[in-house]
Amino acid sequence: MKRLMTTGLFAVFAIFMSAQIQDPVHFSVAKKQVSPSEIDIVFTGKIDAGWHVYSVGMPADGPVSAAVKTEKAQGVVAQGKLTHKGKELAIFDNMFGMKVRYFENNVQFIQRYVITAENYHVKGYLEYGACNDENCMPPTTVDFDFTGKGPADTVAKYKTDYEKTDFMVCFSGGGTGTESGIGCNKQRYARCVQCGFFVTASHTSCVNNMLQHG
Repeated sequence: MKRLMTTGLFAVFAIFMSAQIQDPVHFSVAKKQVSPSEIDIVFTGKIDAGWHVYSVGMPADGPVSAAVKTEKAQGVVAQGKLTHKGKELAIFDNMFGMKVRYFENNVQFIQRYVITAENYHVKGYLEYGACNDENCMPPTTVDFDFTGKGPADTVAKYKTDYEKTDFMVCFSGGGTGTESGIGCNKQRYARCVQCGFFVTASHTSCVNNMLQHG
């Protein structure tokens, strides 16, 4: 009985130590106000020796890419793609049989958002992949959840600029809602359709709806 208890305790200890060993990357997340109308969500990672974290835009059949998933964006709009800071290495990886890009020691991933309302709430997570020369961690996530306020004059300016640019692009073909009418920005047109409005005389309501919901 005593031997069984000792064996059981050893097994628990081994599992605990394995979990500690397989925690080679440590991320923190913070919000940075870069202008009155813009914020950066900054993920700062420290990587243990012998391990590396993969960069953005890896091939579909390659390692897990670093990517941000936005689950809630109330009063903000993502500006551009996830960017990174750090020494990016590009090498041929025998494990994946392809050229890959990754970071060692440390890395920062940054996602910028534009504030479009007087109050905002942005929530989501960073997903990333990490490997050493022998094995890989399962896809790992780092959650973020931030709220804040945007200055009223900035919000008004954003709405004006939005109406002058995206609105005019969406309806530059005369408001017919045809392919020729929205050829340069089908995404905005699709958002109009999702609002439940036809691209005709009701286009103003559609744009107002997009401004309210992002």
